[in-house]
Amino acid sequence: MNKQQFLEMLCKLQFKPVGIRVCKDTNYGMDKQTYSVWVCGRGSIDTTMVMGIDIYFIKRFHKEDAANIAAAKYQKWFEKYQQQEDA
Repeated sequence: MNKQQFLEMLCKLQFKPVGIRVCKDTNYGMDKQTYSVWVCGRGSIDTTMVMGIDIYFIKRFHKEDAANIAAAKYQKWFEKYQQQEDA
């Protein structure tokens, strides 16, 4: 997903996004652990709580480091989106 696609996706969401979150996916005994990056609303941004319905999946990764790097990139783009919305 490039920056333009990401910004367009944010504009189409049915909830007000407040941040980006990385979650360790449930493994169910499979060989490979995965990590997902999500756009979250107010009810799902807290990492100590289970995510609610105000979430939108971005991408899945096999390595936690790769997921965190991607989340940092998306977070930068999200901050620019927020600046545009506030202006």
